[in-house]
Amino acid sequence: MLITLADITSDATTYYLVKKDNLKLLVNIKNYTLEVIELPSNTNDKKFVYGQNKFKNYGEFKIK
Repeated sequence: MLITLADITSDATTYYLVKKDNLKLLVNIKNYTLEVIELPSNTNDKKFVYGQNKFKNYGEFKIK
């Protein structure tokens, strides 16, 4: 599993792009609420837009 720190310009909370095989999830924890959004498998890992928000990849780490 690969987890990427994704930055968003319009929200101060941290988002994570989680990738495993062909699955890509955008994950956010805010006010004790876990939000998980499944992204299309062809989503660009470096920069992408979801809704009205723009995300940029700022690093990654692997979890086994």
